[in-house]
Amino acid sequence: MRSFKFLRVDENAEIEDLEPITDLGDNLASWMWDIYMPPNGLGNMGPRYERVMIETNGILEFLSLFPAHSIVIVHSIVGMDGFIHTGYNEGTGWGFDIQRDPIRITYHRYMGQ
Repeated sequence: MRSFKFLRVDENAEIEDLEPITDLGDNLASWMWDIYMPPNGLGNMGPRYERVMIETNGILEFLSLFPAHSIVIVHSIVGMDGFIHTGYNEGTGWGFDIQRDPIRITYHRYMGQ
């Protein structure tokens, strides 16, 4: 994970010219799609989650709401284009600036055992 970098987008730049954003710091939470999470129905022994929807100005603002180094389990991200992004259609491209544009994120909030 340490080698992951967000890229600044310059619409006139070639892909080789994209400039990495390096001012994120080491204290930001991270996220992953919920398709990689064990199912919620593990009986009385498994953790319980609730789905929560929030609107933020980009993924960085969203991640800043959580403790440093935590991993937020994301169900979906919807941007200004209205397309619903999930772990199942990953790789289709965002169609908006995920770092700064208004987005609606549905994520899983842990409710304990």
